[in-house]
Amino acid sequence: MNSFKAILDKYMKIIGSMKFAVVIISLFVIAMIAGTFIESYYGTDFAGRILYQSVPFIILQTLLVLSILTATLLRLPPKERLYGFYIIHTGLIVVFIGALITAVTGIDGHLTLAPNDPNRRVMLSEDILLIKNETIRKELEIKLPNSYRASVLNIPWHGLEVLDYLPFSKNEIIWTEAGHKGVFNSSSYLIYNDNVSQTLIFSSHPDGEITNHQEMGPLSVEYLPEILAECFAGLNQDDLFFWDLNSTSCFNTKDKRVQIKKSPEKGRRMAFVIHNDQPFVFVPDKSPFPVDKELKPIRSSTLRVLSSKLFQTSPIVFLFGKKLTFFSKQSKQWEIHSLQNIGDETLLPWMEFKIKLINHSTTQFPVLSPVASLPEKKGTEIVSGEQRAVKIKIGDQVVWVRGGQEERIKSNGNFFSINLTKKTIELPFELTLQQFKMDTNPGTKTPASYESFVNLFDGKSNNPHHIYMNNPLKYNRMTFYQSSYFQDDNGQFGSVLSVNFDPGRPIKYLGSLLLVIGCLIHYLIGLRRKLL
Repeated sequence: MNSFKAILDKYMKIIGSMKFAVVIISLFVIAMIAGTFIESYYGTDFAGRILYQSVPFIILQTLLVLSILTATLLRLPPKERLYGFYIIHTGLIVVFIGALITAVTGIDGHLTLAPNDPNRRVMLSEDILLIKNETIRKELEIKLPNSYRASVLNIPWHGLEVLDYLPFSKNEIIWTEAGHKGVFNSSSYLIYNDNVSQTLIFSSHPDGEITNHQEMGPLSVEYLPEILAECFAGLNQDDLFFWDLNSTSCFNTKDKRVQIKKSPEKGRRMAFVIHNDQPFVFVPDKSPFPVDKELKPIRSSTLRVLSSKLFQTSPIVFLFGKKLTFFSKQSKQWEIHSLQNIGDETLLPWMEFKIKLINHSTTQFPVLSPVASLPEKKGTEIVSGEQRAVKIKIGDQVVWVRGGQEERIKSNGNFFSINLTKKTIELPFELTLQQFKMDTNPGTKTPASYESFVNLFDGKSNNPHHIYMNNPLKYNRMTFYQSSYFQDDNGQFGSVLSVNFDPGRPIKYLGSLLLVIGCLIHYLIGLRRKLL
């Protein structure tokens, strides 16, 4: 017993010593400085995972509290000259207790409000994987590791296996074998001149995730099914024709389904088309896409129009695997070129660009595969590497599920829906966005301020509230701050509110008050001793 007390006293003297306190405080300061730089380069989430929420940092904080507590206990029984010391150290411990309560039971999330759409679901920062076997009506929720590194999970469940989790990743293009042959093309090209070079990868495979459109400054490049190359043969006689990406068919203005009229207001040429029993409206000399009632392009449509007039002024290259076409100002016609072999190239009539065929396949197609990557920050925005991804094996299939995207998969008679998302909680009340107001800086589109007018419904009554900078909504011990905004597909603005519930706040305030009182008492005791 005496030996245990001796060992305890020894370690208490070490932990409660000034040297130990200086070392711990120095390490803590270094960690905070490092965290500031990490956050500025890689973002808040990465800094939290690698530092602030890490086990070493928690241990460092615990040692700091133990140092404060032990230093206080070693100076008992109380001495009058140390009254300020006791109160200051007690205040620090109380602040730590308040912070611990907040960390364990508090809420820090976001509430997204679309116009006139009530919502009570708060999205937290915790990543979860939701798996539903719709055939047997069973669900699984997996809490994903709060780590900055890739994690191996190997969790089996009803015919599938959750393999890996990437908290930070970016997509890389990988060529993979297709399940069927000869019904699609996939190609890669190098387009270059003396100053610029860029690799372009396209695919018409139905499972492909690669966009078939690419912009290179003023030059547009579009990848089309090879069969459509024949449609360009008659363009010298007819400057307007339509094509359907799904059916790979084309037709011109001689078709009975097409009517060409002039707009009475601006004199624009308008094309009215009936295709697959659906009406479409085009402004062919302004856009290849059909337009809606407000003349905005419908980019999701597979029906397109080609106007020689449009592409005489807007440079574009149409690629068809081993063929390509572009409008030549010299010959004033559409020229068709062949790239039959790997390495074949042709000169384009803009900026001395050349385009070279690098790869072409009907048996393989490019897919986007997540790979572990540090997040990359440009200014205040994360531009790459922030994507979450989970690798799942179902039968012979290997599927990557990305954050915010639901995957639906059928295997061995089972239907799975898989969603990598954030944990959510439901509030006992709901908020509805009535109006979102944003002011911009003069002469720019940069937001200067934005504010939300919301209704709060608690089951009994609606209460209007105005939320803006330095004027949060406080209700039911929760605080709602104006955080950011978004714009939906219809051009309407929505609001994002930061939601904070801090049950340890009163305790932290008490600790802060004790710190102030302790410093004041310590100063007065020191002053009195000097006067005496």
